[in-house]
Amino acid sequence: MVPLCLGNFSDSLRVLDLRSNKINGTIPATFTEGNYLRSLNLNDNQLVGSLPRLLINCRRLEVLDLGNNKISGGNNKISGTFPHWLESLLELRVLVLRSNKFHGAIANPKTKFSFPNLRIIDLSHNEFHGLLPTKYFNHFEAMMSMNANNGHMPPSLGNLTNLELLNISSNMLTRNIPRQLADIASLEVLNLSENRLVGPIPVGNQFNTFANVSYFGNLGLGLCGFPLTRICDNVEGQQPCHH
Repeated sequence: MVPLCLGNFSDSLRVLDLRSNKINGTIPATFTEGNYLRSLNLNDNQLVGSLPRLLINCRRLEVLDLGNNKISGGNNKISGTFPHWLESLLELRVLVLRSNKFHGAIANPKTKFSFPNLRIIDLSHNEFHGLLPTKYFNHFEAMMSMNANNGHMPPSLGNLTNLELLNISSNMLTRNIPRQLADIASLEVLNLSENRLVGPIPVGNQFNTFANVSYFGNLGLGLCGFPLTRICDNVEGQQPCHH
């Protein structure tokens, strides 16, 4: 198990990396105020239970990786609702909760300046559902996939000018892909597969380079335009121009 004494020497501990072991039990609630912990990595263990709210005392925390915790042959994992109380950790840059048993809706931010320095967030392979929290998008630079989020993609995603990867596959998103996404020249990886998106695929910048696999499995009327073979009825979905 994770030793309970962590809180007794966390005034000097900066990095705790216990990933890829067989550590079990719960995450100890012993993080004292004023600690200097910057990175906590418990990925790929056998931890269960909920996140201790005393993690909020880790004011200097930059990396929190709790992904892939499961007991062999069982369904016990780290669980609970989305820990919105972490949004006040001003230094947090990486938040990984993937492949656990978090559930419920991801509500809108509780504070005015939530996750101000967050660069990577991975919420995939949990049991989240409901509408995507659009007010978080001003800060997020990566998205959740393999859940049951519904609704549509907000045009405000186009404001993420430094976004490099967008993966919101295997959800129940509907309507069009916002044309504003084509304004993100830094976008290198796109996965919108297995949703219910319809209409023309935007053209321009990186959208001219994405292959069919980025859009595979959108049900219903589906998508049209490059790189798909289905031609759109309007001019928005034509082949991109190459100069």
